[in-house]
Amino acid sequence: APGGIWSGASSLLSTSDQVDLQTGGAIIGGGVDSSLEATLTNSVDLGAYGTFRSAGNIGAGTYTTVTAAASAEVSTWGVAGVGTADASVEITSDQAVTVGAGTLLEAFGNVNLTAGEDPAGFYTTVIAGSAIARGYVRALIAVPHAEASTDLHSNASLDINSGAQIRSGQNVTIGGQHGNFE
Repeated sequence: APGGIWSGASSLLSTSDQVDLQTGGAIIGGGVDSSLEATLTNSVDLGAYGTFRSAGNIGAGTYTTVTAAASAEVSTWGVAGVGTADASVEITSDQAVTVGAGTLLEAFGNVNLTAGEDPAGFYTTVIAGSAIARGYVRALIAVPHAEASTDLHSNASLDINSGAQIRSGQNVTIGGQHGNFE
């Protein structure tokens, strides 16, 4: 089988943060905060007025793989107790594939232009995130507070500028895939 032309960009993020506080006394207060925030940017720009020819396939694509977890736990005890636990995860993935003005893509095989997916079709964007907050207060006067939030965003764009030509002897796949959220 003939070779091909492949251009790709990807990001991999795997992270976790765990905070635990345990304290006690007559009058006690305590708080913990676990926060993860990331913006990942992948882009492939094939430029303007270029010529790409292949007896095989041509592909340009991006993908992101994320696993992020934040956990906050507070435990207090005493006569009067206050405990706060806050956890948050905010992940944004920005992906773009651009074919410049006047660029020619010509393949005897397939042409795949896929923001949010590996151009060979092996990987797609997957963003998984979780935030957990727990507050335990054992006291005659008890004020517990726990708050958790998870915000996951995926933006994928494919721009084919004026005058660009895409020719294929088989299939052309064009798309911006936001991916899967878990």
